[in-house]
Amino acid sequence: MAYHPVHRHYAATLSMRAERITDLVSSAAWRRSRAYRELSSHLDLRHQLNIPLAMSARRYCVLQVYRTGGEFADQERDLAMRVQPVLIGLRTLATHAAAVDATKLVRPLTAGNGTCSPVA
Repeated sequence: MAYHPVHRHYAATLSMRAERITDLVSSAAWRRSRAYRELSSHLDLRHQLNIPLAMSARRYCVLQVYRTGGEFADQERDLAMRVQPVLIGLRTLATHAAAVDATKLVRPLTAGNGTCSPVA
């Protein structure tokens, strides 16, 4: 996706600000882009909101929300920025959880280390 305007923007700026695609390039430039042609022809997706979740000089992760209807409103972009910390936290949790060996965290129950009994 090196040709996508989002890639160029976030790779160059390392910005953590949620942006509509039309905040990054003009509507006309977006409609002329290869990314737009592919997304609209295959999936009828025309509008995009980008929410950065991780950013570094070498890599970035951006949640992209697409839709066919009208452009994302300022209020929707602002809402995305308000929920962004939660999304970043969930991504971090999921990333770290995948790297943890769960078998090392849980000890099997035996007669010597605990039992369950019914509630009276």
